[in-house]
Amino acid sequence: MSPSPYKNRLKTLRKKFKDKSFDILWIIQPENRRYLSGFKAGDLQLDESSGSLFITRRKALLITDSRYTEEAEKEAADFKVIDQKGLLQDELLRQVKKTKGSTLGFEGGHLTWDLHKEMFSRFKKLPSPVKMKPLKGMVEEMRLTKDPSEIKLSARSDGDDYVLEGEKIFVSDAHVANYILVVARTGKGKTPEREGTLLCYDISRYF
Repeated sequence: MSPSPYKNRLKTLRKKFKDKSFDILWIIQPENRRYLSGFKAGDLQLDESSGSLFITRRKALLITDSRYTEEAEKEAADFKVIDQKGLLQDELLRQVKKTKGSTLGFEGGHLTWDLHKEMFSRFKKLPSPVKMKPLKGMVEEMRLTKDPSEIKLSARSDGDDYVLEGEKIFVSDAHVANYILVVARTGKGKTPEREGTLLCYDISRYF
């Protein structure tokens, strides 16, 4: 049985730890959280998270509260689900103490200033202070390369054209584009990894 795509993504992610100079990674952006773990719950608002990922070279934890633990255990099989006690900040501090890391990498563009200030202050007061390192685009760069499990869209031949079946989500600037590029399964590859075909789709006639 081949490893799950999430296990492979964790392996790829951990290779970046040394280059980026951190030993703990904290993921809170919903899209990145889902990409790495499979946990699908969204955030109701910026300052209310349904869960976050706490990743080291040896640990892969999904921290959430009792509203989401059952869902998390079903969807994020490669992560150990932690039912947070109290506030997220308290649970994060507990896990950092257990790990004994020195630098926590976080998504600089998604963490609120108030939460950053609070965690910075708490980490600074630890017997062995922990630094906070903002990261930009690390997981997003991984998401640009699609693995076979992500290609849900299929296309069937119709004369000189292809008819798309399924849906394509997260198309940047689609509202102003005339054409979009999509990767769809056409069944023409010799292996599942090679079934994806890059297609150019004219959407101007629909808007």
